[in-house]
Amino acid sequence: MPTVHLSAFGYEAEICPERGANLISLTRPELHMSSLRTPSSLEDFTNSNPYLWGVPVLLPPNRISGAKFEFEGREYVFPMNEPAIGNFIHGMLHETAVSCVEQTDSCAEFLFQATKEHPYMTFPHAFTLRIRFELREDGMHQLISVTNDSEQNMPFALGFHTTFGLPFAEGGKAEDVCLKLGVGDEIERNMDNFLPTGGIVADSPMRQEMLAGTFRPCEHVISRHFAMDESREMRLTDAKRGVQLIYRALPPYAYWMVYNGGSKEFLCVEPQTWVNNCPNAPFDREKTGFAFVAPGETKTYETIFTLTALN
Repeated sequence: MPTVHLSAFGYEAEICPERGANLISLTRPELHMSSLRTPSSLEDFTNSNPYLWGVPVLLPPNRISGAKFEFEGREYVFPMNEPAIGNFIHGMLHETAVSCVEQTDSCAEFLFQATKEHPYMTFPHAFTLRIRFELREDGMHQLISVTNDSEQNMPFALGFHTTFGLPFAEGGKAEDVCLKLGVGDEIERNMDNFLPTGGIVADSPMRQEMLAGTFRPCEHVISRHFAMDESREMRLTDAKRGVQLIYRALPPYAYWMVYNGGSKEFLCVEPQTWVNNCPNAPFDREKTGFAFVAPGETKTYETIFTLTALN
């Protein structure tokens, strides 16, 4: 599978341009650590769930009921790609080939452009997306910059289906991995269509274990949606091997999806800038992440992966 390879500061990374600049591998060999669930070939993306490898970019993330919403008097209609329950989900950037426009040992940048002649799905705005990866001393920084090239305000939301492989330490066991996650309120969802009901889940033992860092993902079937707390941070720890994986999402990321489908082989901890179904959800959309990019404006979104030894 063609990839772009980065190597610096003790980290090794592989990025797949054919799948929307998916960061499919991030390792720290000196600590015998990996992090992401890595496909063996491009066929893995099509022969199984394509969201469960590496870090697929979701544009826009999660679900939109009825595959449409209104903004500034305009109706936005998306492909109905979850027809059984009437939703649009996750977009198509994660399966779109993008161009690498810059590469050094420590960084790479990828470019995607939507125009009137070649739009992104049925999205009516022209825009430029730059997906940049930078290895620094504290790990991998993933920066996504979007520029609105159209003449109207452009609604915009971003997320990742970040899929960590378990275990993540050489010689480790999934049972030894604990999750600490900065979670606020849990968003109640209707499990028939996976959309928010408008309610907030009462505090739960699972949430408290996540906050305390004692939650063992492999012992649970997980599909939960949370607001982020102020830390905006995840830590996966293997105390027996003295290592941990830290994942940080800088503002305006504000929500997590946590999912494993009952598997002991992976854990998805997915940052999103808006709540699931934000444009149509029974919440104030302005308070749950709905945002736009003005004509000519550029906004940048950053997440950071750190693989490190326990202090």
